[in-house]
Amino acid sequence: MGDGLCRPSSGTSALLLLLPAGYPPAMGRSGEVLVRRHILPVALWLLATACPGGGGGGGGGGPAVVTLPSSDATPPTVTLDVYGLPPQATSTPGNPESVNENCCFNGFTVNPSTSLTLVAAGRDADGGVKRITIRFVVVQDCRDPNNNTISERPDRLGNVARNEDPARPTPGTSVVTERITNGVFKVSDHDPGCPQNAPNSVDLYADIWATADNYHGMFVPTNRFRLHAG
Repeated sequence: MGDGLCRPSSGTSALLLLLPAGYPPAMGRSGEVLVRRHILPVALWLLATACPGGGGGGGGGGPAVVTLPSSDATPPTVTLDVYGLPPQATSTPGNPESVNENCCFNGFTVNPSTSLTLVAAGRDADGGVKRITIRFVVVQDCRDPNNNTISERPDRLGNVARNEDPARPTPGTSVVTERITNGVFKVSDHDPGCPQNAPNSVDLYADIWATADNYHGMFVPTNRFRLHAG
């Protein structure tokens, strides 16, 4: 059925993604705070919702499943949680900032090199979730010598992470009702830079969001996080 099912190797990989470089030796006070406030909540949430006996409505036997119907006119629901944002007026230390398909656009100021842990979940109780994706676009606003602003951006959107069922199941097949993915994102890794004719940086920002698809082509995005990084 693809990556929606929990396996020991997938759980281990997810945890490794969440560990800071050099862990565990000599992290110091700041490293301990990072693990306690940001990494452990994500790791425990992933294990609780994706593995047998923990959440997902599986009744202790693994992820919840549904029999794929011949049609499904209702879209999935989708959430995106961001861990590691610096404390700001709208932040609660130790908790993620969240958006979903209904609410709400949210902006934060971050250092371009700040690593953020992103966790997205798609749910569809009556039709199953085929794909969950975390997406981004980075925009660099630049100014030329005549004070004109030019926006530089990649030619297409990028993906931070994706969890997808590669199969093409037919109606009557059992499919999972929840699918989760996670990844790490830094604005500086995707900075397009300013062109020679407009060398002065005005603003650097990234939009990140998640999308969920069910098995009948219904698609829904979350609202966006905007990360101002310079």
